[in-house]
Amino acid sequence: MDILITGNTAPISTGCIDRIESGHRIVCVQEKTDEEEMSRLFEAYDAGMVIYRSYLLEDADCFAELEQLERVLRFWAREKCERFLYITGSGRSGTREHTEKENTGDTKDTGGAQSVPLVLLQETCEALCRYYSTGGNGKVKVCRVPGLYDTGGVTGSFAQWIAQALEKKTLDLPGKKEDVADFLCMEDLLELALRMAEESWSGDYEEVWAGSHTTCTYGKLGELLCEKIPGVTVHYRESMLCSDRTEEHPDLVRKNYGWYPMHSVEEDFEALLCRRLTADTASGKKKRHRLDWFVRERGRIRTFLEMVFSAGMAEVLNGVTQQNTVVNFIDFRLAAIVVMGLTGGLNVGILMAGICGIGYVVSAGSTVQWQVLFYNVENWLPFATYLLLGTVCGYTRDKHADALRNATAKYHLLEKKYEFLSGIYHQVLEKKRLLSAQIICHQNGFGKMYSVARRLNVEKPEEVYEGAVAVLEDVLKNQSAVVYAMAPGGNYICPVVGSGGCDKAVEGIHLQEYPKLKEAFLKQQVFVNQSREEGYPACAAPILENQKLCGMVALWSEKREQMNPDFLNQLRMVTDLIGDALLRALEWNRRECGIEEEVD
Repeated sequence: MDILITGNTAPISTGCIDRIESGHRIVCVQEKTDEEEMSRLFEAYDAGMVIYRSYLLEDADCFAELEQLERVLRFWAREKCERFLYITGSGRSGTREHTEKENTGDTKDTGGAQSVPLVLLQETCEALCRYYSTGGNGKVKVCRVPGLYDTGGVTGSFAQWIAQALEKKTLDLPGKKEDVADFLCMEDLLELALRMAEESWSGDYEEVWAGSHTTCTYGKLGELLCEKIPGVTVHYRESMLCSDRTEEHPDLVRKNYGWYPMHSVEEDFEALLCRRLTADTASGKKKRHRLDWFVRERGRIRTFLEMVFSAGMAEVLNGVTQQNTVVNFIDFRLAAIVVMGLTGGLNVGILMAGICGIGYVVSAGSTVQWQVLFYNVENWLPFATYLLLGTVCGYTRDKHADALRNATAKYHLLEKKYEFLSGIYHQVLEKKRLLSAQIICHQNGFGKMYSVARRLNVEKPEEVYEGAVAVLEDVLKNQSAVVYAMAPGGNYICPVVGSGGCDKAVEGIHLQEYPKLKEAFLKQQVFVNQSREEGYPACAAPILENQKLCGMVALWSEKREQMNPDFLNQLRMVTDLIGDALLRALEWNRRECGIEEEVD
């Protein structure tokens, strides 16, 4: 089954979904999905269940709750998905904040969610779910849960509390010291949702409560924080102006779905706290001993050191070989420029040429004054050579690097195209195999034709008639089929057998009294009662033998919008399939009754 999770999906981590073992395909939809993307999602996935996680569970953008929920319900009803699960909160915090504000006389609008009675918004959302559950749209469940947390420590109330305690050294817990900290693990909630997806839903609308059944109090959580984080101050909300919604049937979920929360609130909170403290300690040590600037600039630093080393080696080699008559004509600066230009690129080659030019000026300044060195045009030749060599080598390196980069990009693009086409090919191949299996095995394929032929391959006429009616009801999905036989004389058609669900008291038909029906049969066409003539069947197909009318198959009730060419073609083909068997049965009846004359 494809299961779409939408709504406030930001707190749902990927690891939380991966930790749930199920045979279903779970698709977590991003927040704030627009109309077009939502429509594509519902068309791409054959969703058997939609889970909507309410924004009221956290301090999220509650103002978009009603609009987002209505849009998802509209797509859910349009695509005729079977089930819709609305996960919402207990409706406590909104009433409390609203009441506290009224009692203090503070009428200033804070612009936040606390200035809005969230319980009223939650009840409106539940009423919207109840409205969409009517009219045959599907089945809706409203699951009320307490606060949620994630064992991964990425999202949830526990992660926010621990972060606040570490950063601000103070924490406000949403309850009195002796109040039970009723929180539910996200993994347990997803496990309950999967069990709901696998079980059958009886009513169109149902409300359930999923609590954690814990005995841990806010006082225990506060003591644990103070023990692990020295210097933290924990405050409790001593004035509880309203209570939570109570659970009327505490064991209802356990009895219906065999579900019970496997996580302990106190143990998970302690594990998250210890893991966060360990991670912060390790992170602090790394930050103190690691130089971020060196990590960012290590490539440039390495290139600069290579340039300095190459220039130094070139100057040392030039100084050592200056008195050697065999190799004193070699300028090792050129070799350094070639090496750095071919390894570093155009910018490095030009910069290396400048460094080597400075080295040349320094080495030549011991014998020639620098004014004469720059004034004489002939002395410009080494500088031009250095610059030209660095430019050519750097450009060559960059050119080959760009060619390699482009070739690599083309290769990756071709690889992606190949993977895409290969995926499409395998999908088409799988669809082909699936459709071939359906054609062979499905009731509308060869298997259906075989079942029709086998059902009519009987000797007794009564069994032929019963099989013909069963075939008509099965193929045409109609319970008003009647088979008629032509009486001697050619003007009267009498009923032979009919469906048990036919509302009309079927009687014989004089063709002289039904001119439109007779005209259609003379043309060997299927009759359709388009003008809604009284006394006429909805549609009828003739049974012919040697171009002569021997009987007919009539449907007395059918919806007007369903009487399309496809349906009429099915009626004609089914009539032709069962026509030979009916003619055989009619001939046997005529012989039994001693009637030997031909029907004109």
